Amino acid sequence: MSEAKRLLREEPGLLVQHVAERIGYKDGKYFTKLFKREIGMNPSEFRDRA
Repeated sequence: MSEAKRLLREEPGLLVQHVAERIGYKDGKYFTKLFKREIGMNPSEFRDRA
């Protein structure tokens, strides 16, 4: 998830689905679910606050 957080901060135009694929998840919805469980917010919220 640290790589996902880095991508969300450093590449704001990158779609969440593409972030998921870059770190090895083929299903963006599943990645979003895991991200929210671990970080406490969904990837879009994290990007907005970063």
